[in-house]
Amino acid sequence: MSPTPTPRWLAYGSVLLCTLAAWAQTPPPAKPVPVLPPEPPQEAVTQVVNLLEHIRDGKMDYHINPKADIHGDPKEVYKLQPDGSLRVSGEGYGSMVTKGAFKDYHLVCDFKWGEKTWGGRTKRSRDNGILVHCFGPIGAQGGSWMASIEAQIIEGGVGDILVLSARTADGIPLPVSISAELGRDRDKEAIWTPGAPRVTMTGGRLNWQHRDVDWKDNLGYRGRADVESPFGEWTRFEIIAKGDTLEYYTNGVLVNRAFECKPSGGRILLQTEAAEMFVRRYELHPLGTFTEKWTPAPAAPKKTTAAPVVEPVRPKGFPAYVARPVEMTLAKGQGAGVAPAAKLPAGFELINAVPAGMVAHPTLGCVDARGRLFVGDSPGVAWGVGQHEKEQAGRIVMLEDRDGDGVFDRSTVFADRLTVPKGACWAKGSLYVASPPGIWKFTDTNDDGVAEKRELLVGGFQWSANGADVHGPWLHPDGRLYWTHGRKGHEVKQQDGTLVHKGLASGVWSMRLDGSDVRWHSLICGDNPTGLAFAPTGEIFGTCNLYNGVPRHDTIGQWQLGGIYTRPDWLHIVADQLRTHEKMPLVANLGHIVPSGCALWSRANELAPALAASAENLHLMVPLYNSQKVIRLELQKEGAGYRASEHEFLSLTKTGAHLTDVVEAPDGSLLVLDTGTWYPHCPSSLLNSANVPGGIYRVRPIKPVALVPAKPSPYRELTDEDIARDLASADPALARRACEQLTFRLVGTPAARAALLALLDKPMDPFLEHAAEYAAMKTQAFSGKELQASTSPRQQARLIRILSQVTTKPADLAAVYDFAATSLDAAEPALATNAAAALGKAANADTLVAKVFAGWLSEPVMSERRLLAFERLGTALASRPEVSKALATALSQQGAVRQVALKAIANSTGKLPDQQWRPALLGLLDTEVSPVLFEAIARVKHRSFDERLNALAADKSRAVTLRLRSLLALSEAGSQLSPTAFDLLLELLADAGQAGPRIEASRRLAEAQLSDAQLARFLPVLMRAGPIEQGDFLRHLKKYTPEQGKRIAAAFAQSSQLGTLRPDEVRVAFAKWPRTVFEVMEPAFNAAMAATEAKKSKLDAWAQEAARSGRPEAGAKHFAAGKGACLACHQVGAVGRALGPDLSRIGAIRTERELIESILFPGNTIARDYELHAVVTSDGRNHVGLVKSRGADGLVLMDAAGQLLTLPTTTVVSETQVETSLMPGGLDAAFTPAELADLVAWLRSLR
Repeated sequence: MSPTPTPRWLAYGSVLLCTLAAWAQTPPPAKPVPVLPPEPPQEAVTQVVNLLEHIRDGKMDYHINPKADIHGDPKEVYKLQPDGSLRVSGEGYGSMVTKGAFKDYHLVCDFKWGEKTWGGRTKRSRDNGILVHCFGPIGAQGGSWMASIEAQIIEGGVGDILVLSARTADGIPLPVSISAELGRDRDKEAIWTPGAPRVTMTGGRLNWQHRDVDWKDNLGYRGRADVESPFGEWTRFEIIAKGDTLEYYTNGVLVNRAFECKPSGGRILLQTEAAEMFVRRYELHPLGTFTEKWTPAPAAPKKTTAAPVVEPVRPKGFPAYVARPVEMTLAKGQGAGVAPAAKLPAGFELINAVPAGMVAHPTLGCVDARGRLFVGDSPGVAWGVGQHEKEQAGRIVMLEDRDGDGVFDRSTVFADRLTVPKGACWAKGSLYVASPPGIWKFTDTNDDGVAEKRELLVGGFQWSANGADVHGPWLHPDGRLYWTHGRKGHEVKQQDGTLVHKGLASGVWSMRLDGSDVRWHSLICGDNPTGLAFAPTGEIFGTCNLYNGVPRHDTIGQWQLGGIYTRPDWLHIVADQLRTHEKMPLVANLGHIVPSGCALWSRANELAPALAASAENLHLMVPLYNSQKVIRLELQKEGAGYRASEHEFLSLTKTGAHLTDVVEAPDGSLLVLDTGTWYPHCPSSLLNSANVPGGIYRVRPIKPVALVPAKPSPYRELTDEDIARDLASADPALARRACEQLTFRLVGTPAARAALLALLDKPMDPFLEHAAEYAAMKTQAFSGKELQASTSPRQQARLIRILSQVTTKPADLAAVYDFAATSLDAAEPALATNAAAALGKAANADTLVAKVFAGWLSEPVMSERRLLAFERLGTALASRPEVSKALATALSQQGAVRQVALKAIANSTGKLPDQQWRPALLGLLDTEVSPVLFEAIARVKHRSFDERLNALAADKSRAVTLRLRSLLALSEAGSQLSPTAFDLLLELLADAGQAGPRIEASRRLAEAQLSDAQLARFLPVLMRAGPIEQGDFLRHLKKYTPEQGKRIAAAFAQSSQLGTLRPDEVRVAFAKWPRTVFEVMEPAFNAAMAATEAKKSKLDAWAQEAARSGRPEAGAKHFAAGKGACLACHQVGAVGRALGPDLSRIGAIRTERELIESILFPGNTIARDYELHAVVTSDGRNHVGLVKSRGADGLVLMDAAGQLLTLPTTTVVSETQVETSLMPGGLDAAFTPAELADLVAWLRSLR
């Protein structure tokens, strides 16, 4: 506030007295007595409150005096900057006030002045202030501020106290007072004088203790004893409000004190008074907890790289952190600040590992053997590729903890002039960095912390600045570097210019440390593989965002050598690759929560033994970008691969936090990287786009643990003899590793070939089967000779898949196809499947398959196996001329042959030569109406069918599902639904007794573009349905307007199923609209998620309680008595029903935590072969249940009532796997905590 020689309250005194005298002579007219609105309750500060986050969260009120000579937009006057600091522009006189009121706190504010001054104060001292204990209306004090006690911030006067009593516009007095140790300086101005008699002040200013007596209101004034920092440097200003006392500190020096403050608490106001100011820290701490000592960081000489460049001109809006020194050092006693609130397992703590300013937006990083942390530091701007490549603003920061307290106290820019660095790896004295367009090598030759040498080892990786670019690299136990790249396209070459690969797929890559021998390891159709981590024995685990598109989910993969990881909408980008599986096996499906980097916590079993189910298990730590969490995936060996159980490890509470990496330090602690908010391409977070600075946190045991020396890596390179031996191992993991090393080195010894051929005849899980078949493909170890000599259908199936893809000689390939043609109806399902796949991909598939079909169609009866092959190949090749003719012939036949032809047409893709099919299809509408007929006609979509279809839809004697299908088969049927079709769908959706039709109706309605009137009728019915139906609708919201979106959000806010929906799907669905749409349902969504999180947070505690005090004998009684209806679906011995998994030996394969999770969240872990299926049969009926078997007689389904239904193959029109569990949620409500512990203890005992 601007200083005045005479207090303003005294200048107004005579006017006030005259006015009061006039009022005394004339009785005032009767009028209502004005009453002040209630003040917010004063809350004592018990945890750190970041007032800058209050700005982002909308917890501030703003006011600029409109009558002043300058009055800018309040939201522009107070504006958060890209680096997270606050800029107070000074354009006006006004206030930014907390909505809440506080008492008993330690306020910390780091500020510095800007250049700009405004209006009548252009040449006056830069002026501002923090007003505490505020109350009454904003603007009651001078039209700009509030009744309060000011902590003055003005050049030369930081720490003055101003007592700002006021009066409302209605005349209500707002009295403020303090008691002060008041002395007088040379000019009789009040000055704080410790020990002087206390004087009550109800107005005026109390100068700080050493304010210069010759102070002038001139721009840039600095007094002789001032303790504030010079212009342009940061000053720390602290206010301690304890009871009714106030103390002000400037740069750690006590400069003023007041007693008996009235009021002694209230709102907190940051002024603007025509001067630009920046604030990087604005916090409230509980009393007695803030112990940082102010020591300004010493200036350090700027270091440069060996190849100095002209410093680029920074564009407008560039984050301020880029201009900070190349080297920063934390002074002794200067802490890193308070870590955000966090939930962790018992015995662990979270600390802030890096002070503000050392990094701004860390991405991924690594630690070297000396404990130095190297991190990519993003420029914090969402530029396009061209701007990033022009500015090269990214850098690698090296952080050192020199005193071993866990806080990095020195940072150095190790390397700069990068685009967007995302990862680092220290190996053999150099740092390897992923930054588009490739992998770089940086070497610090003199160990001064700055790299003098830089080299791009491999490039050619395209990028689009949306994050799906290169990440890493990481050093594998085999001594090679591995990294990931997103689905942006690549053209990668060896150092001599030889092309390695050109394509669009994302993937995992590797090379030697010198940049030679570049290879792709796995190719992926998913959008963005990010982090990698290696098991001690060499297995490669990694995260992938958007592994699948619909439904949208992210995964944890065990990326295998030569693996081709597909998704249906991107199959064309890997069409030229060798394939071993239609779908490669994965470790975990995470939903759409954006996992980032990852790390295997090698010291977990020493630091957290209570967390592990077995000391043999691995612990993959995965940060979730959108969830402010780190999860622990416990990986347990299963065959040749691993299965994962998910456990929450860390949950942060920090606005704008986005976790990107976890790095294990040499002491076993975990460094968690938070990039903050700067990247706008991730809408599912539903966060505002204002920048929020990131940070680095350390998770460590509260009590230090002495670690034993790390064990040497068990990874070893196998000799040729080792490979032949391990291929015959009974351990599938050993056999898989042998296959991988055989493939990598192209080992072709006779012993290895013989062992590999024998392996192809053994039962194998998908991990081992891929490794064996890919090894055979890459080494071309076998020919048609082995296929003809084989007598094993299993071996024949694998050889057909191998040879059909690698055989090059026409005569040999023809022999393979001939063998496949005779195997299409083989009894071994894998042989029949692989034979069909081989023929379907042949260059002359049309003529080969048509010839086979002609022979089958000429016979009086077609077997079940041939029918299956006919449908499979007919679907794949329906668009081919000769196969199309065969389908027309099949349509003219009776019974099952016609049905499979219809199915093939219905399920086919591409442009169809349908003219020859139309007469038969039209005739069937008169003689043989069935759901599959409608599906085929809907695929053809021709107006010649419409008249008959409309007539069928109007025939109420028909089954409602058939009428619906006829409507949807109309040639003009598009995204909109006719009133008749809509009424039918709504009727089915409302029918709680028919799960199959209800699910089908929900999907049709979700896909349609509903009118406003239809939407109004549909939403109430949908909200009474289950999570399957509501989830279907969430995936199809893009076509609706924001106003319609608000109505949809309001409906979901009332849904009792909200807590059972996948939160990632909810966020993604509503992120398509402005955030105001989601805000309609946000309170209800947060409450539902909180209830779910509360349950999740108890999983570990309940598991421990079950292990510790659960009574198995009591649990057995609960089960036998039918408590929770467990025995209605599960069987133990002879007790119960076998609808769900048999639990007789469940304790041998599931831990206490996994059992409790299955009870509380049954949809999280659906046992294999217990997925729910919805089946439609040719009579229009829908069946939902578990597939118990598949055979020549058809499909055996067990419905929810436990009844076995045999559905002949020829009657099955469609079959859909439902992504939910048959087991209902909420079963925990049937048990007390003790009873639940008993039940779990009993289940765990069943071994």
